[in-house]
Amino acid sequence: MTEDVSSPSRRIDAGAYSLLQQQLVSVRARLDRQVSQLIRLNRVSDELLHAQAPMAQFFAEAIVDILDVALGAVWIFGDDGQPSQVAAFGVPDSDGWAQAGMRIAEQLQESKAVPLPDPVRQYLPGPALVDPIVCRAFGADKQVKALLLASNTTSMAGMCEPTAEETLEILTLVAEKLSAHMAVLADRKIIAEQVVMLRESEERLGLVLKGTNDGWWDWELTSHKCLVSQRWLQMLGLEGGDVEVLDGFWWDQVHPEDRASFRGDLEDALAGDAGGLEAEIRMRHQDGTYVPVLLRGTITRAAGGEPVRFTGSIFDLSERHRQENQVRRLAFFDPLTDLPNRRMLISRIEDTLRVNSQTGAIAAVLMLDLDRFKTLNDTHGHAAGDQLLRIAAHRLHAEVRDADTVARLSGDEFVALLPAAGDDVPGAIRSAELVAERLQQALNRPFELDAGTMHLSTSIGIALAAGSTATVDDVLKQADVAMYEAKAAGRNAVRVFKLAMQMQLEERARFDARLREGFAAGELEVHYQPQVDAHGRLYGTEALMRWFPPELGPVAPTKIITAAEDSGFIHELGQWTLETVCRQAAAWGSGPDSRIAVNLSSAEFLHPDFPDRVLAVLERTGVSGKAIRLEITEATVVSDVEFAASRMETLMAHGIEFSADDFGTGYSSLTYLRGLPFSEVKIDRSYAARLPNDAQDVAIVQAIMALCQTLGLRIVAEGVETSAQLEALAQYGGEIFQGHLFGGPQPPPARPEDLVLRRGPIEG
Repeated sequence: MTEDVSSPSRRIDAGAYSLLQQQLVSVRARLDRQVSQLIRLNRVSDELLHAQAPMAQFFAEAIVDILDVALGAVWIFGDDGQPSQVAAFGVPDSDGWAQAGMRIAEQLQESKAVPLPDPVRQYLPGPALVDPIVCRAFGADKQVKALLLASNTTSMAGMCEPTAEETLEILTLVAEKLSAHMAVLADRKIIAEQVVMLRESEERLGLVLKGTNDGWWDWELTSHKCLVSQRWLQMLGLEGGDVEVLDGFWWDQVHPEDRASFRGDLEDALAGDAGGLEAEIRMRHQDGTYVPVLLRGTITRAAGGEPVRFTGSIFDLSERHRQENQVRRLAFFDPLTDLPNRRMLISRIEDTLRVNSQTGAIAAVLMLDLDRFKTLNDTHGHAAGDQLLRIAAHRLHAEVRDADTVARLSGDEFVALLPAAGDDVPGAIRSAELVAERLQQALNRPFELDAGTMHLSTSIGIALAAGSTATVDDVLKQADVAMYEAKAAGRNAVRVFKLAMQMQLEERARFDARLREGFAAGELEVHYQPQVDAHGRLYGTEALMRWFPPELGPVAPTKIITAAEDSGFIHELGQWTLETVCRQAAAWGSGPDSRIAVNLSSAEFLHPDFPDRVLAVLERTGVSGKAIRLEITEATVVSDVEFAASRMETLMAHGIEFSADDFGTGYSSLTYLRGLPFSEVKIDRSYAARLPNDAQDVAIVQAIMALCQTLGLRIVAEGVETSAQLEALAQYGGEIFQGHLFGGPQPPPARPEDLVLRRGPIEG
């Protein structure tokens, strides 16, 4: 070979390789320079891989020159002990290893046995070989690395054999040549191993860069040229592999708002002693948008300290920013409605109060609660409830200004913040009331849900925040108090906070506690009021709740029911009432005049288990469904007529009848009356109170009675207190009458007919 590949300058020691490996990990640009070196090493390695055969041939030719031999062969063994190369002389080139070995063996005369390695023995015809010239070269592992077999045909013919000294000289020369060759092979092995390690490092670095989603660059500051990776180009929507660009490419891609700060940071890093730079900037995507990226670079300096190279990685922050934004939305926005949550609302109220303390503006906070939403949620499931809340949120947001805030406080409670409702209290109240009216109208519209059409009303409380002493807690508490005052007024109302409301709220809390105490003590009673027909005969009775606490006196049933509904106590109270009524019906016995009417609250009727509860009470008390008549108001069923009809029909199958109570007080009475299976209609007492002198009420009553007659419904007139009222109602078509003229609510007598005070035919 013409090149000394075993020279130390051609070797890569462990320290050099370690340095290369560090450079591969830290600076991707230097990898390219190492690739060039890698190519050179590969070339050298390839040359060495093919050096065995020429070297063996060289040894063979050297022996031929020294000895007058006719036949010979050289084997070179690999680390596995197998012959990897062979050179033969005295035999045709076309012959293989086996043929060469056999020809040599055939011409060698037997003199003494020489042990041979098994890999060679397999190519020879016999177990031993007579060999005047045998040379072995051993490696550091004491394994045979090369084997020479030679035969002098002249000596075999009886001619002069070489002397011992000549043989020793020959063997020494061959051993030296073989040792040199082994050194070359050792260098080749080291280089090959290091080449493999370099390739593995390159692959690992590639996998790391790919796994970390990093791109890289190598910026030659002196030449103003920059090599950027394919991954960088992909981040910006560009195609192609690693490319070299001018440094102006940087500034064209950086967001205009980020260029000055980034250039300044880079110049500071280049001018100072810092070894690198880390910056977060935006770079222009091919589609015109900007991608947030993180740059981490290392500055390489010359011997004099001047910067010559800027290399590093680039990381796409888009996914990280998306996750950060998501976390922020989870922290400050309601995931169901996408409205600001309580935390965001409090923050905005605090900001409003701080600003208004300087400007003098008055803020308004509106607390909204969806009336009877819990009942709807329990009846139709949480999916329907969630859908309604999303629609409600959208409607509320559409009704306020951009400067205002609508937030979901919790459950079915929403808050509207008006930062600048007015400059004075009266003006702020008027503005807040107008907004409240719009919000109510928006929520009063039917909700078209997957579960059907729903109707809701909304109670709204308003509180004003004026002056520098207002706090977030105070304003929210006041709005909440006003909202409960709106609920107490019959729901679907708007109330502005007044100091007296706080006292009323505290009073309601005390009343609720006393009601529960009285119920547990057995203080509540059920009284019965008679209903008579046109002949003065008992038609049935209505059960009415009564409570006479000593310290409070008689409590109105409406106050009891309202308090029980607000506190959730209504279900326990309603269950007790129904069971008490059924036991009384059992005591009175069956008969057409013993049917008892029971008022139901909306919460009771819409409870998911209501039909089962009613049937369970009938079974426990042993009475038929014909013994009771359930009275429900328009407000109870108007939210979902189809659901109400299905529930009514379930109970009607067991003989229970339904009455439409307080008919004529709602805006959609005629609509729901046609779609529900009522047996009778009870005209609200407010109409009877103004008969027969109020012409408008006369017309309404006549229209209601005509409608009921057309639909085949019985008519029950409530609130009959005078004979004039009775005669007018009978004249217009009344059939059943109820009021103090016939008897007020009384404890149950032994016989139901004993409830009737006035008997005899009714003239009309």
